[in-house]
This record gives sequence, structure tokens and C-alpha cells, in this order.
Amino acid sequence: MLAFTGILTLASIMLLIGPINYFQKHLPVPVSLDLASSFSVAKEAVWERPFWGTGPQALVEAISRHRPDSFFSSTIWNLRFIKVGNEWLTLLASLGLGGWLAFIWLIISFIRKIWPAISRATDGDEDFSVRLGIILAWLALTGASFFIPFSLILYFAWWLLFSLALSSVFVWSKNNNPIEIDLLRSRPVLLVTLFSGAIILITLVVVGFFGQRFIRAGLIFFRAQQSIIAQQDAAPILSDMRQAAALNPYEPQYQISLAQGYGAQALLLSGQATPDQTQIQAQTQKVIDSLNEAKKLSVLSAYVYEQEAAVYQSLFSLISNADQLAAEAYANALLIEPNNPLLLLNLGRAKLFEAQVIKKDDSQNSQAAGLVDEAVSSLTRALAIKKDLPIIQLSLSAAYLEKGDYEAAKTNLDQLIAANANDRDARWLLANVYEQQSLFDLALAELEILKAQQPENQTILDKIKEVEGKKMVPAEQ
Repeated sequence: MLAFTGILTLASIMLLIGPINYFQKHLPVPVSLDLASSFSVAKEAVWERPFWGTGPQALVEAISRHRPDSFFSSTIWNLRFIKVGNEWLTLLASLGLGGWLAFIWLIISFIRKIWPAISRATDGDEDFSVRLGIILAWLALTGASFFIPFSLILYFAWWLLFSLALSSVFVWSKNNNPIEIDLLRSRPVLLVTLFSGAIILITLVVVGFFGQRFIRAGLIFFRAQQSIIAQQDAAPILSDMRQAAALNPYEPQYQISLAQGYGAQALLLSGQATPDQTQIQAQTQKVIDSLNEAKKLSVLSAYVYEQEAAVYQSLFSLISNADQLAAEAYANALLIEPNNPLLLLNLGRAKLFEAQVIKKDDSQNSQAAGLVDEAVSSLTRALAIKKDLPIIQLSLSAAYLEKGDYEAAKTNLDQLIAANANDRDARWLLANVYEQQSLFDLALAELEILKAQQPENQTILDKIKEVEGKKMVPAEQ
């Protein structure tokens, strides 16, 4: 029976990870967070819900905030390739202190009873070596959990080995001078444990048979990503993305990537000598449809809304209300993660950009002023949460400049320049502040510093001429 179970388990694992040629694919490198980042994720989760944790899905979302920019957020790849520092930090974050302590109690209670059971099982047990091997394998896997994160397969293997080891100890205790085992005070506990192992085994088989479609979708999608990096032709890339979305219609990342692909096509069409507006509108409509589909698949994912906003921002010249749609997307993301400083930063910048767009129409000046106030509010919140990110303070300075609060803008910019004298963006904004205040000598002083750093920069040279011209006008008057 044990041999049959072992063979079935190996077959299930092979089915789960796919055929042999699956190993020959250029798979992404596993993303393992360092212990400091892993502990930070676990601490955030425990702080939010100390006793019962935030749940596995919330854990994946928390980890995804620390992912590299090049790592795409696909559910099946998240499960297999996003790794916390070790398994116990994963348990602490997803199950809280209550679940974490329960697992410790489970393991310690079982280990305390293993050796007495083994010492009483040496006589008359034909399967002694097999049972001992199962227990040692479980102990090895348990020990490894303190140093490595578990993949989906290792997690299932741990529970399967535990149920088999528990069964072995129960048999030894029953047949050879039974001893009291805390975990086995009643037969239902054993039955539940064995039933859990059977469910896990069945799950492996089911995922193995029916998960091939999703795994294939992941491989095709990865091929498309590699083609993008290699800057290959857009047509086969879009074809691969459509195929991946068709194979796995439940993955929002595929829809987001499709939207990005359609957007790139629309931009290419708009850059032609005689743009075909009908085709451009068709592509932009596909962008909107794909983004809406992604939101349906993952309503509570801030990442999806964040990507939606980024797509709309890239298509500002093609979609009339793209700036407004981007701001709405960031606002929706903040409903899910209200204290995310990067989302607050992006929302503030989107509001500021929207204000600058509609400010061109004099009849909408009041609405533009309201948007600038919203931008200042969002950026102020972001800066309060994360004070060590210069881009937030720089963006807040730009918002103050747009609002006309020059002293507030100057205060922030002076702080940035004091921290980094080579901050060209801060000096450029400060020159604009001085220009708006008609302090042309101070503006020229900042621009001369920039000119010394970048003597060939035509934008800086043109700005110097512009400010010098403004300086001469009142002098002539």
C-alpha cells in the first residue's frame, strides 16, 4: 500500500510540474525575498491581524509589493516563484500568531512521541524500514522549512508525509505496548489526518490532469515576455498573449498584458505618415475591453488598478479622457491599499497632470484648482508615510508650484538640494519657482549650476535665454 502510494505521489508530482521538456524551458528565476524583507512582510501582516493572520491571498498581495519590476504577477507563477525567506515566516504572515503557534505545537508534540514509538516497534514489524524512512523524510522536510520557503509541491509533500508518519506511529503504539500520544487521543483525529492526506493526493492528481492548460498558458506568456525583451515583431507577441489568455481566462495579468500590447499597436499606428483612425480606435477599444476584463477577474487587487492607470497614462494622446481614467484607477487601488505611499504618489501626479490638461481651457480653471488641491493632499499623505523617498517631495513641490504656493514649494526644494546638491530635478523646479516670483537673478543662478553639470543640454540653454529675456523686459520699461 505504501509503495503504491509513493508511486502515485511521484506520478502526481510529475503531472503537476508538467512533461519532461518543461524543465528545458527558460523559466524565471525564483524570487526569494531576503530575511529582512520577509520579516517586514510577516510583521505587517501580524500587526494587521495578530491572531489569525491575513490569509494566503493577502500574503501574496503583500509579497507582490516587494517584487522586482521585471517580475510579472501571474497567479500560478506567484505560487511557484514568489518566495518568502522561509516557511515559518510564511505561516506567521498568513495564519497569524494563533496558526503559527498551533503548527509549532503540532510538530513538537509529534516529535516527542516519535522516538518512544520507534523503540517499541523493532520487533515483528515487516515495514519498519519503510515507516522509519517516511518519518525521517518528514523530519528532513520539516527541518528544511526553517531555511527555505516551500513551493506548492513541497507543501503538499509535507502534509502527505506527516499523515503517513502519523499513521506509522499510531500502528506502532497500538501493536507494541501502546503509549499515550497527545495527537491521537481519539480515532477520529487519525481519520481526519489521513483523510487530509488523501485529499492532498487527490488534489495533486486533479491539478496534474487539469493544470496542464494553465501551465501551458504560463509558458506561452513567458515566451511572449522574452520576445518583448528581444524586441521581436509585435504580431507573434500579441498572438501568444491572446493564446495565453484563451488557455487561462482566469488570470488578470494576461488581460493586462494584452491591453499593453494593443496599446503599443495603437501607438505604432498613430506614428505612421497617414494614421488610420479607424484602426487606432479599434485598438484603443480593445485596450479598454481587456482592462475591464482584468478588473472583473481580480476586483480586490490594487496591482490590477495600478497597471490599468499605467496603461491609460501611456495612451494619453489617443484616449481623450485617459488622464481622468488613470486618476480613477489609482483612486480605486487606494481603496484597497489606503496607506500605500507609491499609490498616493501616483494618484497625486495623475491629478496634477489632469489639472494641467484642463487648465488650458479657461472655463475650467476652478475645476483645475480643485484637482491641484487633491494632488497636494495625496502627495502630502504619501510624504507623511514615507519621508525618505525624494520623488514624493519633488512631486509635492511641483504641485505647490502649480497651486501658486511658492514658499511651500521652495521649502521642500531647499530640503532636497540640502540633502543632495546634485539633484538636477530639484534645481530645475527651484529655478521655475524663482521665475514665477520674478526673481530672475536667483533663477539664472540655479540654471547656471545646471548648465555647468550639463553644458550641452539644449533645454537648459533655451531656458536661460528665456529667463534672460524676461529679465530684460522690466529693465527696459
